[in-house]
Amino acid sequence: MKLGIVLPAAGTATRFGGDLGKLLWPVLGRSVLSWTLSALDDYDWACSCRFVVATRDQDRDVVTQLVSETVRHPWEICLGGATRDASVRAAVQALGDWPTHIMVHDAARPMVSAELIARLLVHPELPCVIPVIPCADTLKEVVGGYVQRTVPRDYLYRVQTPQVFRAEVLHHIYANGEPSAVTDEAGLCEHFGIPVKTVLGDSCNIKLTFQDELPFLSMYLARKT
Repeated sequence: MKLGIVLPAAGTATRFGGDLGKLLWPVLGRSVLSWTLSALDDYDWACSCRFVVATRDQDRDVVTQLVSETVRHPWEICLGGATRDASVRAAVQALGDWPTHIMVHDAARPMVSAELIARLLVHPELPCVIPVIPCADTLKEVVGGYVQRTVPRDYLYRVQTPQVFRAEVLHHIYANGEPSAVTDEAGLCEHFGIPVKTVLGDSCNIKLTFQDELPFLSMYLARKT
């Protein structure tokens, strides 16, 4: 297996706020992006791999330094787009025809574990494998501040990253255009009728979105180290 690892890191993180943005925000003396890169790079890979980080032009220098200080495997930086989809597409194009598989991971998920990655890579013959967590909360459909109905949760799951794809699957999708209403690459597979296999995710694999989540992330990372 030749694995390309794509990290879209060009977003403005408007919900997080602050001048630095969430990926460069310091947590326990290191940026969130540095923690994420370390988690991926420290995995005992049974295959060759290459990293591509898609970033904003104004962050290119600092991100380049972070990657060079953290990642031991081959890596490169590419210019991301205005949307997450555009950034992933740019990174996939930067990988070219080299990888057999491509793993897309949210750069704001620094708690990704080796165990989770191993579960995703156990099905290399499948076009797409993603981690999911069963919904435990009661779900309500709310319109205008009023509950319309309770949504059955038996078949509902929260989706995480990393998501692993056979490289030709993503190349096929991008060659044929992609819808703009999807929020992850697995959604692109669904749009094109490509089967998406699920494996059990990890409840600790949290995604940093708001600043008030920083204490929880700090606590998890402190335990990890």
